[in-house]
Amino acid sequence: MSTKLFRIGLVALLLGSASAAVARAQTPVASPADQACSQSLESASASPSAEATAVTIDLASLEFDQIAIDLLLPRIGASIDLAAVIHDRTRHPPVVGYTEALIQTQSPWIGTLTALRDQTYPDSPDLTDEQLATALEMATANSPGMGASANQFTASADLEAMVGDLCAEGADADLRYMDLVTSLDSELLVLSSLTEQNATHSEMRDLANDIIAEISAEVDQINLWRSIWYGEASPGPDAKP
Repeated sequence: MSTKLFRIGLVALLLGSASAAVARAQTPVASPADQACSQSLESASASPSAEATAVTIDLASLEFDQIAIDLLLPRIGASIDLAAVIHDRTRHPPVVGYTEALIQTQSPWIGTLTALRDQTYPDSPDLTDEQLATALEMATANSPGMGASANQFTASADLEAMVGDLCAEGADADLRYMDLVTSLDSELLVLSSLTEQNATHSEMRDLANDIIAEISAEVDQINLWRSIWYGEASPGPDAKP
């Protein structure tokens, strides 16, 4: 099953939480939190770059737009997966509505990027994270004021681990979510800024503008909650994603 279909299932899971509550009262079933973890872990592991094996290809010949699409997709997917998990694990009611709005906003981004890749690069193979990061560094070497470093992006395997960490028992799920999202949002902002500067497709540039606006507001909200609930606006220097 495709990653897109898994995330459609996550949205349905959240929107159907009321009927799920009735079902739980009648039949012993997995909790929404456990279902969200299971589906999120499966969708994270299904990322094309997570499953890809290195192929022989001239990385310098890749178009920027393809590179950006293949790097953005798993990160937006991870953002949606993390939101679906914390939705049923949070101790703070405002986070519930926040994550529902996030999923509804970001899910169409997946559809836009997937459709553009299928239409524009239908025969291009899935590349590994290392190949994509190296290709991005090469493609943005001459970008005015901002290039990309191959080592500044989290590997898909670590994106999957983010979901696993959030599903782990015993941790403060809200604090863990905020720290994970802070790291992820940083990558999305860098990628979107590069896309705004370098993309050749107008829909890519438009989407990059939307992502920057939405993620910047998300960063402000997360920092505010972190400051109120945990006494500091951002993770300390020893925090790990």
